[in-house]
Amino acid sequence: YFLESQGRIDRIGLLAGYSSERGRDDFPFHLQKASPPNATPRRANSDFQRRQVYLHGNLATDDRSAITFSAQHVLADRGVSGSILFPTDVARQNDKDVSLLVGYLDSHLSGVELNIRSGFHHNLETYVDPTFLINSYYKNIFVNLNPQIQWLISKNERLIIGGELGRGLLYGNDFDGRVSRVQKSIYASNEVQFDFDRAYLDRVSLYQTLRYDDISDVDHALVPKFGVNLRLFKEGDVRLRASVGRNFRAPSFNDMYYRGFSNPNLKPERSTSFDVGVLAGSEYFGEHTMEFTYFHLNTENRILFDPTTYLPVNIGKARSAGIEAKYQGRFLKRMIDVGVNYTLADARKTNRNSDNDPSFDKQLLYIPKDVVAITFSVLLDPLTLNVTHSLVGRRYIKEDNSESLPPYHLTHANIVLSAPIGSRKLFAKAEVNNLFDRDYEVFQYYPMPKRSYRVTLGVEY
Repeated sequence: YFLESQGRIDRIGLLAGYSSERGRDDFPFHLQKASPPNATPRRANSDFQRRQVYLHGNLATDDRSAITFSAQHVLADRGVSGSILFPTDVARQNDKDVSLLVGYLDSHLSGVELNIRSGFHHNLETYVDPTFLINSYYKNIFVNLNPQIQWLISKNERLIIGGELGRGLLYGNDFDGRVSRVQKSIYASNEVQFDFDRAYLDRVSLYQTLRYDDISDVDHALVPKFGVNLRLFKEGDVRLRASVGRNFRAPSFNDMYYRGFSNPNLKPERSTSFDVGVLAGSEYFGEHTMEFTYFHLNTENRILFDPTTYLPVNIGKARSAGIEAKYQGRFLKRMIDVGVNYTLADARKTNRNSDNDPSFDKQLLYIPKDVVAITFSVLLDPLTLNVTHSLVGRRYIKEDNSESLPPYHLTHANIVLSAPIGSRKLFAKAEVNNLFDRDYEVFQYYPMPKRSYRVTLGVEY
């Protein structure tokens, strides 16, 4: 069930909603190595219930300043079914999540915009499994403050300076005391654009950013980045863009402190990235946009989940390189919309842990080399038909690449009817997920749902 309402009273705008969803989720799945052969058991203990209530708003204090706020409360209860090999028929997980956000935007000074945001997040997770005598809870509290100033130096240049101060606290009955994390950050970014009156090389944009992070229980890092966007030809908006920079990723609380599935000795990821791409557009026989990008990433202490130990680990050095290609086409006055995205990723470990390290120069676990996504939409007012098809390539489940999960195809389709009747609008949506009823696993021994249906009926007034 879903109910949402929005409106404005003088200078105050509000949007509020409530949703509730539940299901047994006891779908059948095919077990290839079953006894007897071709057995089709049903997924057990995978029921769920999720309820959400939220309120968003803004208050225009005058024509050049505003206060925004947001509040959200989510309650979720679900069965934890486990893997096919080790099912957990009675395990339950319960989550209570509260998020509060408030912000202030001010542009009284000419060319200067001040933005101050603050947030509070409270999450309580409980996990109970009587079979293994587990009764755990984790309480995570996080508060942060993020002031930022944007200065429009000229019509072709702007400067952004900001900082962030945050503190996280983790309590639980699986460890003594509490875990505290303080994050202090400061950053600056600059964008400069140069325009020339000619048909080619007429626009150049330069981007520079510098960020410093200090995370109390992890480490600190200085992260610079530089980018350029060059319009090669004005006709067709053909552009060349490139960027190079450093990256920093800190392990999360779950990575370091979750009972049985964490590693308190994790180091943060540090990497150097580079990408270069070409973008172009055309309006011959429709509207077309095309993009082709090459990327390269060298990472130290990359964090991956080890499926043999069920722990996140640092694997050492890794290299990821590949291409991304995108196409978007609109035809017959946007009645037909077609999109194609393709990613080729070669992600390999580049250091040896020993002379006979079987994982050296092998594709990283669970990272597919090929991913394709195709979208197709037809608008025949008042009907809209949408079809999406995706292909996820082979994913290795052994470090030496000796075993893998097979590629899988998924097709989803929906049709939407939207009919205005006076001041109201009736709508109906019918959708089918996994249209061809494929058996597949994203993670080994965790079967995914087969074909499913959903019908939505509603009214807007």
